[in-house]
Amino acid sequence: MGGIKTPMLKIVVSDSHKYYILLIILVFSILFFIAPSSWQYDDVKYFIEWYDTALEYGILQVYKFASKAAYPPLSILFFISFYGIALSINNDNILFIRLITKIPLIISFFAILHIIYKNKGFKGALLWSICYAGYGVLISYQFDLITSLFLLLSYLYIVRDKPVYSAIAFSIAVLTKQMVILLAPFYIIYFIKKSLRDSVKKFIATSILVLVIIVLPFFLVDPIKFIDKVILFHANRLPQALSLYTIPLYITDYRYWLIPDFITYIWLPIFLAFYIAEVYLGYHLDYSVDGDKKLLYMITLVLISMVFLNKVGNPQYYLWFAPFIPLIAINSNGRDDKLLYYSYIMAPIFSMIIYTIVFKYSAAVVSGFLFVPEDMAYIDAYRMFINSIKGNPYNIALTILVYHQDNFYTLFYTIYHIHSLILVGLTLTYNSLLILMAYRLFKVYLRSNRSLL
Repeated sequence: MGGIKTPMLKIVVSDSHKYYILLIILVFSILFFIAPSSWQYDDVKYFIEWYDTALEYGILQVYKFASKAAYPPLSILFFISFYGIALSINNDNILFIRLITKIPLIISFFAILHIIYKNKGFKGALLWSICYAGYGVLISYQFDLITSLFLLLSYLYIVRDKPVYSAIAFSIAVLTKQMVILLAPFYIIYFIKKSLRDSVKKFIATSILVLVIIVLPFFLVDPIKFIDKVILFHANRLPQALSLYTIPLYITDYRYWLIPDFITYIWLPIFLAFYIAEVYLGYHLDYSVDGDKKLLYMITLVLISMVFLNKVGNPQYYLWFAPFIPLIAINSNGRDDKLLYYSYIMAPIFSMIIYTIVFKYSAAVVSGFLFVPEDMAYIDAYRMFINSIKGNPYNIALTILVYHQDNFYTLFYTIYHIHSLILVGLTLTYNSLLILMAYRLFKVYLRSNRSLL
């Protein structure tokens, strides 16, 4: 029997690897086409300002002189570096500039794909590949793909008891999206519960060292402006996008002056209450048995709750936990978690594809205006669309827009004029899927201490 099974196993593994190679080729073709085609200009215009500011005043002066710099330093360094490289090679071809600038995002996408494949095989890699979230972020250009890669690496190094590597990866994630620093207590709890006292010290010391080395030079130039732009800006901004707290803004059709001030701040005590409860849950888990799996479930639950409890519901935040779901939903015994599987695929369809059509594209078709809560200003949707797709190969995007203007103007006009009401339903649907995934993690994987792996 053993002699029969061995070649069969080799054939299966070989076929799986062949499928994986084909998947890589397909995904690479998709990314190579979409990466240079566009980016979200209403955000990227501020990123370009970082580059111009760095050229004029020096890179450490970005927080002082740039009009908007709400990201930690490493995000700024990533954009300035690769945008600068692109311009130094060819400053005339916008497609080339976008492609080179997005290299860190492309590398992050494939690195996540390969890590999932190594841990969960072809099915895991396929699940990551058919989830739209990574593609959506790559098209628009956001830093969350980098964040998600290094969060994934930090977890993998943690469970392998490599605290220094984990701390470096974790710090890089924090230095691209500051909010994920809230995972730190769960890593520390894991080390303590596993009686890895030296690992705790190494993790904390290395994390602090990396953060100080990167942050301190920027902070010392102008501490007040650094704090104001990186921290206070987010504290004081209006709720945005698909956050549950944005619903009053949609109901009032963006008449933000009618919304009580407490809407801007009420999210914080609710968020903290959930977070404290999660820390309590994480501390009382028994990590002596399947500790690495329980940590995986715990940090995924925390990241999901950070998204649906946040007053800023930007669609790209989905990527913070996106690489972890295939590690949970795909099981070696064949009993895949279908609820997580399909919720994982469906959520970005609502939050990125449908949301973009309803909120942004419909306005561009009818030459309307969009209200941007974080800027408290209206922008010209058509102009933003044109600037975002400038240089698009064969003018495909513009051709589609003109076709819709000529043949479906009434439809998009209707969508545009009722889009705030549609977004109420879309926000509720998206957050329901997030809450469903979070509840699934809590009930099946954490509260019952049963493992499907």
